[in-house]
Amino acid sequence: MKKGNIPLVSVIITTRNEESVIEKLLKSIQTQTYSSLEIILVDNHSTDRTCEIARTYVDKLLIQGPERSAQRNLGVRESSGNYVLILDADMELSSNVVKEAVSRVTKDPSIKAIIIPEKSFGQNFWARCKTLERNCYIDNLTAVAGARFYERQLFLKAGGFDENITGPEDWDLSQRVGQIAQIGFIQSLIYHNEGQISLLNQMRKKYYYVVDPQNWTVFLRFLVGSLLLMSQLPGGFELNGRQIPKR
Repeated sequence: MKKGNIPLVSVIITTRNEESVIEKLLKSIQTQTYSSLEIILVDNHSTDRTCEIARTYVDKLLIQGPERSAQRNLGVRESSGNYVLILDADMELSSNVVKEAVSRVTKDPSIKAIIIPEKSFGQNFWARCKTLERNCYIDNLTAVAGARFYERQLFLKAGGFDENITGPEDWDLSQRVGQIAQIGFIQSLIYHNEGQISLLNQMRKKYYYVVDPQNWTVFLRFLVGSLLLMSQLPGGFELNGRQIPKR
C-alpha cells in the first residue's frame, strides 16, 4: 500500500510489561521525518499499563504469545505496508531511521532488507559494559546483527521468524533472507535502552539465547567488554554491594 506515491512502512512492536519504556519508543516513531507509517503493537498479555499507554499511539493493538517470534510474525501478517520495521519496546529511533531505510531500498531495488546499527545506553556499570559489547562488532554487523527493516513480501516469502527459537531469531532470518536477496545498511541509529542491567540476569539471558556455536561470540563479547571496562575504572567497581579494588 502507498499513501500517494510514498511507500507505507508498517512498524511492528512487541511488548510484555513494558510500561516504563514503551511511550519513549512511540514518541520517537511520531518524530520520524518519514510520514507514511502505520504502527502495530503485539502484546504478550501484559499485566501493567503497557496497552493503556500504547492505545493512543498505535493503529492496531493485538494480543499474542508465547514468544517474540510469534508476536512479530502476527504483526507482519496483519500489516498493510510495503515494508516492515521490527522493533523491541526498549528502543528509541533517531529521527531519520525510516526515511533513510526507505531511501536505501528504493534507490537500489536489489536491496530487500536493512541492518540498522544500534547503540546501547543505560543507568549503571553493566549497561556501560553492554555499550562496549555493541561497539566491539559495530564494523561487522552481519556477523551478529539481524536486519530490522524488510520488504514485506520478501519477509513472508522467507517464512518470517522461526517460532522455535527466541533471541537469535533476528540473525537467523537475516541469514535466510541473505540467501535470496541483498541486505544493505544505513547510518541512522537505533538507541537501545538497557536500563538497570543485572550481571546475573544478563548472563542468564545470553545463555538462554545461545542455540549454536555462532551465538557464543555474542556472549563472549559481553564478558570481554565487561572485563575491559572494569580494568579502566580507577577505583575498582562494585559487585553485589561489595567494592572490588582495581588490580
